[in-house]
Amino acid sequence: MPVTLQQIADQAGVTRSQVSRVLNGRYKENRPAIAKRAANIRKIAEDLGYRPNAAARSTSNGRFAQTAFVTCGDLGFDWFAPRLLHGIHQGLEQTGDRLIINEMSGEELATVESVPRLLRESAVDGMLVHVDNKLPGSIIETFDAQPVPAVLLNQKRRTRAVYPDALDGGRAAAHYLIDEGRRNIGFLALEPAGPSPHFSRADRRAGLQGTLADAGLTPDHTLDGVPHYHRSRGNGNLIVDSFLKAHGGLDAVVCYSMPEAIGLYLAATQRGLRIPEDLRIVVFNDELAHAQTGIPIDTVLIPFEEAGRQAVDMLRHMENNPNTRRPPAAPIPYQSIYRADTQDFVPARRNGRAKADA
Repeated sequence: MPVTLQQIADQAGVTRSQVSRVLNGRYKENRPAIAKRAANIRKIAEDLGYRPNAAARSTSNGRFAQTAFVTCGDLGFDWFAPRLLHGIHQGLEQTGDRLIINEMSGEELATVESVPRLLRESAVDGMLVHVDNKLPGSIIETFDAQPVPAVLLNQKRRTRAVYPDALDGGRAAAHYLIDEGRRNIGFLALEPAGPSPHFSRADRRAGLQGTLADAGLTPDHTLDGVPHYHRSRGNGNLIVDSFLKAHGGLDAVVCYSMPEAIGLYLAATQRGLRIPEDLRIVVFNDELAHAQTGIPIDTVLIPFEEAGRQAVDMLRHMENNPNTRRPPAAPIPYQSIYRADTQDFVPARRNGRAKADA
């Protein structure tokens, strides 16, 4: 049988309401005798193996103390950064809330009734929604219409969204390479163009190219969105080799993701190029590329951890301010770049005009 508050009260020689206030943190322990009594109550509760009744507590305070992380489990749409979850957990620790992961199929997410059913079954105070924008149907609009607050993750929107600022990341990568003395800088993205590519691909390229142009450097050494690229066929290396051949003299390349960076490293070394002496490779990633692969690839660290914390803050703000259901979006700036050959973290720089010596 579960241990009750009355059992703890009987053993401690106090009232049930006193036990409730102590265990819920509402007991004013402003005198030594009161603090000693509260400590004794907590010890008795621990010795008896007392566990709070979450359902009863939610009935009394109007909160479930649970947040849902909603994502898609379909192959090809099931990616999310582990650092994002880590940041979310850090944010939830501040209020003692728990995280429930709801993995749904694309078909479920596209069904209007699925989200209301999710809310009824999960009993949550809010939702952190991480869904791919290539999924069919009006998925985002479905979440927008729900009474429970929802924050969209890694989606570039004007309101109630938190996402890494990819434009900022592109600028940071350009400044880093220019500061390293690189002048012929390319951008490589193999992901097929397809319907609704993620905003980060175009924004990273735009941030990079804009900074290069401002510095008086050629901004158009790019390979972006290759329609004839098929990841399952393994033809990426051939395309990357053609890219190097078409843009001779490159001394640095910014890669959209890890497949491009690894393919570029293989193609470059097969051509006899030294990495990073002849060609510095930089990749956007949420983990250190050098640690993952053992090859000297620099990493523009995507700030997913901070995005997770900020998403929880936005969700709590929406919960505490019901009349403010559409707070402005929070683009998260990039903080650092990891240089593999020296194993140093370089602060991201995006302010000020990039200057390239003649």
